[in-house]
Amino acid sequence: MATNLTGSTIASTYDQLLHMDGGPEATEKSVLSGVGVATALKLGTTSASVGNMQVTNNTIASTNTNGNINITPNGTGTVVIPKVNIQSGTVVSDNVTITGGSITNVTFAGSFSGMTLVDAATLATSDVAAGVNLNGNTLAADGTDTNIDINITPKGTGEVNIT
Repeated sequence: MATNLTGSTIASTYDQLLHMDGGPEATEKSVLSGVGVATALKLGTTSASVGNMQVTNNTIASTNTNGNINITPNGTGTVVIPKVNIQSGTVVSDNVTITGGSITNVTFAGSFSGMTLVDAATLATSDVAAGVNLNGNTLAADGTDTNIDINITPKGTGEVNIT
C-alpha cells in the first residue's frame, strides 16, 4: 500500500522501506520489500543483479551460462559506444556501420566483396584459379591456373600508359 511521506522523516517514522537480507556483505543478498517480500534485485558491496544480469564494478555480465546480452534502443534510438575493443567472438555484420577511427588486426570470414586480403600493403581478389593481387606498386596474377591474363581497362577516353 502506498504511503504519502510528505513532512515525514523516514528514519523516525519507518524502520525499513527496503531491507537487504543479511546486511551489506561482499556477496549479493536479496533485497526485500518493507513487508519482507523478496524483490528481483540483489545487492552486494561491489555488485547488483536483476534477473540474469549483473553489474560488478565496470562489467555488465549475464549470470546465465552462454547467456546473451542485448542492448535494444527504443523507437529510432541507437546504441552509441564511443570506444570499443572487441577482444574475441564474432560481430554480426547485417547492420553495422563504422564511422571514423580505424580497424586493425581483423580477419574477415565469408565474402568481402570479392576480396580476400585488404591491408596496408596488399589487395587480393578471391578468385582462387585466376586471382590478382596488388602488393605495394606491383600488380600480379595470383591463382592456380597456369596462364592468367591481366586486363587493364581505362574508363571513358582514358589510356593505359606504361612507362
